[in-house]
Amino acid sequence: MRRSLKVAPTRVHSLSCTAMLARTATFVAVALTAFVASPAAAAEEAKPLVLVVHPAPEPYPALKYQFHPGLADRYPGNAAVEYGKVTAEQRQMFGNADLWKDILRWLEAPLSDLRKEEAYKKTDFAKIFHDLDRAAACESCDWQLPIGKEPFYSILLSELQQTRDFARLLGVRARAEVAEGRFDDAIARLRAGYRLAQHVDEGQTLIHSLVSAAIAKILSAQIQEFVQQPGSPNLYWALTALPSPLIDARPGIDGERDALYLTFEDLDKVEGANWPADRWQEVFDRVAAGMAEYRVLQGDADPRKELAERTSRLLPAAKQYLIGHGYTADQVEGMPAPRVAMLYSVKLYNELRDEMLKWYYVPYWQGRKHLEQVTERVERLGRERQEILPLASETLPAMPRARNTLVRADREIALWRLVEALRMYGAGHQSRLPEKLDAVTEVAIPLDPVSGETFRYSLRGETAIIEGVPLPEPPSILKDSPKPDAPLRVEVRFAK
Repeated sequence: MRRSLKVAPTRVHSLSCTAMLARTATFVAVALTAFVASPAAAAEEAKPLVLVVHPAPEPYPALKYQFHPGLADRYPGNAAVEYGKVTAEQRQMFGNADLWKDILRWLEAPLSDLRKEEAYKKTDFAKIFHDLDRAAACESCDWQLPIGKEPFYSILLSELQQTRDFARLLGVRARAEVAEGRFDDAIARLRAGYRLAQHVDEGQTLIHSLVSAAIAKILSAQIQEFVQQPGSPNLYWALTALPSPLIDARPGIDGERDALYLTFEDLDKVEGANWPADRWQEVFDRVAAGMAEYRVLQGDADPRKELAERTSRLLPAAKQYLIGHGYTADQVEGMPAPRVAMLYSVKLYNELRDEMLKWYYVPYWQGRKHLEQVTERVERLGRERQEILPLASETLPAMPRARNTLVRADREIALWRLVEALRMYGAGHQSRLPEKLDAVTEVAIPLDPVSGETFRYSLRGETAIIEGVPLPEPPSILKDSPKPDAPLRVEVRFAK
């Protein structure tokens, strides 16, 4: 029986691993950029977000405004099909580069600029918004990813760029409608946008969930303008009725949990297999070649040599790991070396993957410290090169930053709920702000999902100060990782 472990020459040919690098880069890029300009991150320059708002009573009836289509307005159908029709039927508009330059600029421009430049007239795409409303009314959204038919990391996600364009179009239209005082129309656009975010989140990758969060950010940014306009209705209950958490992410978590097994053939059979030594060597070589290509694409000049060094150095530790995880010493000593290497790599990956992903299932503030600890363990594993096949250290470190991105989306909604609670209080108290949040009895005060506690609140003269703890970054996964968020600070006062 062959006991030694050979490392086959590296051959760069695997589409799945090229795509793995692209997928990881996308994962990181979306997580880093989804909230660059959001209120939750606005304090990066230590400047508070200043809101001048108008009192607004509770709507009558209370649930008059909704960001989710009611049962009577929904119908059985696959929203992905409807979204696809929008792009197919409107290629000229979506390909108009000059128009899209204006749209991107208007998304951040003062409302006075939108009025001056007639943004409302120039974004009057009635057919598109009708079709997006129809898609929003679909009960479900099946993106029909070819999972199990193609390597998971090779699956193209081209539809996601289209959905971000839809969000930008809905966002700029809502902004233009707010500028014109057409609040009911703006609410309809926001409803279609938040529903789009929910539909995107039904895709089985965490990239879908991150894009969903980015879409929600575009819509939530329009609420910042909405609440500052005289006569704008109170959105407290519309925001409160949104799903909590806003981005469920469970389909994406399910996909990421099995991603490697859906990419590398036979990897899912390793723990129960009893193959001959040459088959173990074949499987090891196949996975090692894929991971080596991944290292080449990241700039590693000779991953084969480095892998051979790891294998020689770590094989004794791998045996001890297996003995500590259910195998007897005799069983381990009787194994061919490639089986030891594969079992060690796969079992260690499974352990760390589950230790990381399980904290997605609890509120952020309860799992944050635990997630930071396991992230540090994974990164230390990579720094010290303690895996034979670096399955965990190459695929898991982006997960915590994704978790931070998702909780930022929840914090956005909680912040606007609090602002709307203050507007409601002011409507019943002669345009005054409360001394303390306990004085607000009309509605429930939302908790900050980052801390699990109420936002810090104080009243200084006629200005309310809302503060939240900074959202800490997990251990760095990029050399030029951005600085952690500064503490959230929002100043609210009523217009005179």
